[in-house]
Amino acid sequence: MSENKISVEVQIADRRYPLRVAPAEEKILRQAEEELRQKLAYWQNQVSLKENQDYLALSLLTHIVEDIKARKDRDTKHTFIHNKIKSMNKNIDALSIKENTNSTNTDLP
Repeated sequence: MSENKISVEVQIADRRYPLRVAPAEEKILRQAEEELRQKLAYWQNQVSLKENQDYLALSLLTHIVEDIKARKDRDTKHTFIHNKIKSMNKNIDALSIKENTNSTNTDLP
């Protein structure tokens, strides 16, 4: 099933790019366009380079570094939560065994 696409145009480093996207993706595309515009402006203020391609390369590099850091952070949090759940399950199992042992002992005359 083909989803309806809309035509949009984004501007990146003084160039316009016509795209066709799902209507639900347009807002995300505009947000990405704005974030890229901000990264380009940041690098243009930080270093003096000859071509927009150089600013685009630095912007892409910083984005990838941020993405890698975010993934590592997410993985660390996932591991922490997974270990907490395992620990809690062990405690529940231990309590369950203890409760079963106690209930078995109280059933005796």
